[in-house]
Amino acid sequence: MHQYATDSNERAYVPVVIALTSVVMALLLHRGLLALDLTIPWWVDAPSVLGFYGMLYYMFDRRIWRLGVLRKLGVIGVPDLNGAWQGYIVTSFDNQASKYAADVRIRQNWSRMSISLKGERSKSCSVMAMMLTQNRDAIELTYEYQSEPTHRAASTMHTHRGMARLTLSLDRTTLEGEYYTGRDRLTTGGMRLTRPL
Repeated sequence: MHQYATDSNERAYVPVVIALTSVVMALLLHRGLLALDLTIPWWVDAPSVLGFYGMLYYMFDRRIWRLGVLRKLGVIGVPDLNGAWQGYIVTSFDNQASKYAADVRIRQNWSRMSISLKGERSKSCSVMAMMLTQNRDAIELTYEYQSEPTHRAASTMHTHRGMARLTLSLDRTTLEGEYYTGRDRLTTGGMRLTRPL
């Protein structure tokens, strides 16, 4: 997985909240040990703030950010796209005459993601991504990918790069938009993906 950019404000304040919580937890640990009259080596007590920060950040990055209550409270603006998506691609290569099946797997945590697509003639994987969230009615996922042909591909098709720009539906079950490829292919097309509720 790679890091992804977002315009959501949470990237500015969540680390601060985690840091302040870590300081409080370290202080409570220190006072608890004093109350129990326990002595621990300085090298355990001194870095406890960093230890708590690392633990809390890891938990938030992997799990806590997914909680629906955080979205309802407006704490988290980045949608959770993690999971299997299915749909189709149309391409200018055949004047959009056919719909080609596409299976997409999005792996995402709060700070990193990857988008893998398997189609009839190619497979691709994202190398960078960005999510625009300020317009809650039209959240956009834009990513650059590297595509490799499968054994079913035409002999003229080879490894190439491209970009996709997809808009997330209001019910968060559909990604739809366009893609284009680099100078090696010079094709454009559309993509529609859905995931079960």
